[in-house]
Amino acid sequence: DKRGLAKIFYKAVKDYAKKEEKFAELREWEDKPDQIPWQEITPNQSHDWIDQGEEKFESFVKLDEVIFNTSSSALKTNRDAYAYNFSKDDLKKHMGRLIDTFNEHLERVWNREISPDNVEKMVEKDQRKIKWDGTLRNWLFRLTERQRFKDERVFPAFYRPFVPMQVYFDRVFNNSIYLLPSIFPTPDAENLVIVVSGVGKGRVFDAFITTKIVDISFHTTSVVLFPLYTYTEVKTLYGTASQKQYNIPDQALRLFQKALNDLRITKEDIFFYVFGVLSTPSYVERFRNNLSKELPRVPILDSFWEISKLGRELAELQLAYQRYVWAAVMKEERVNLPEYSNLTITADENALKEYVERVRLDKENREITINGKVKVQGIPEFAFECKVGNYPAIRWVSEYLVREEDEDTGIVWNPMLRVEEFVDIVKKLIAFSGRCLEIKEQLREIYEASNQIRIVMARLSIRTV
Repeated sequence: DKRGLAKIFYKAVKDYAKKEEKFAELREWEDKPDQIPWQEITPNQSHDWIDQGEEKFESFVKLDEVIFNTSSSALKTNRDAYAYNFSKDDLKKHMGRLIDTFNEHLERVWNREISPDNVEKMVEKDQRKIKWDGTLRNWLFRLTERQRFKDERVFPAFYRPFVPMQVYFDRVFNNSIYLLPSIFPTPDAENLVIVVSGVGKGRVFDAFITTKIVDISFHTTSVVLFPLYTYTEVKTLYGTASQKQYNIPDQALRLFQKALNDLRITKEDIFFYVFGVLSTPSYVERFRNNLSKELPRVPILDSFWEISKLGRELAELQLAYQRYVWAAVMKEERVNLPEYSNLTITADENALKEYVERVRLDKENREITINGKVKVQGIPEFAFECKVGNYPAIRWVSEYLVREEDEDTGIVWNPMLRVEEFVDIVKKLIAFSGRCLEIKEQLREIYEASNQIRIVMARLSIRTV
């Protein structure tokens, strides 16, 4: 009977199923299509047919339109091997070589040897000299002066969680810098930034806090930054200077103050409250589908102060351990932090003094092998449960705090960490993971016992639900 409205039925396969697995499931149902457990689907108000979000999310306050004036994607260089390095000297050497090669091409453009029509054919193809993309090729036809390596464009950054590096932060030699100059105008600019996972199906949502530039693929496929401050350039008697202001508008402050009937609330309190909500496991679990389709929104809860306090505590924890790893890698003075001491280290003294070349993390046996000689055993399960984005903290450092040579460019990234220093970082990050889980569990308990303050933005009418 074809009368009436059409119906659509859907059968899902497991997430990230491989081609062979999908074909196997098709073969399974080939002779019994009438037994396939179809699910009838209808679109919601957002026109989503599958992975529909919670309608309650629509009543929350948007981060990018209400709570923060400015948000930005993270840094996209399109030539990471050149633009990042653990060593400032190596960064200058490699970026200097790339800039010299670029200048040679500028001369050829000015001599009319290279034109927009033949640029792809004429440019140097050896990636050991330069790494091109469309943006950098376009600069060839826009610039009227030779370029030079600028020491003031070397900025501190975190390439991945707990992976500190130096980055050459430059409009010409990075593919996309977005609004980052208004967040980090100088290498020593003060700021706090909430880093959240970008929109996209299948991405793990997470929030992390930092004080430095981060890479576009920091802890998931792409990330978005919500800073506490932004900077504008102002004229002074001596030229120009960067002026810092809160990135949370007065309107948002009044919104929270009126909703909660509390004039003590400050913009920093709101910032840490937002971070606390975004770090709450039950919030992430319930609104996972919403967060895959749009940037976060947060409810205003009657537990504002408890969540803000825990958000601040979690932020301080993350920042403290970032500072520690930064100091270890950059050979700066370290402030001691709690560490996990119940590990079994199997190594001779000489092996501990060697530099880290390779690291293998074995989750099944809960151990780390360094340089094929040193074993770190007895890693607690919670160190794998506490993830920053896609991976646990100890996996990030196991994959990135090692010597690595880029095959295309020949550039080497080497943190120059001795094995004993790497083991020390592992001990610290295990302790970090344990405390992080404790705070997030506290956030879960408070969040689930909270009541939402509902706000009609146009009239700012308030009621508790």
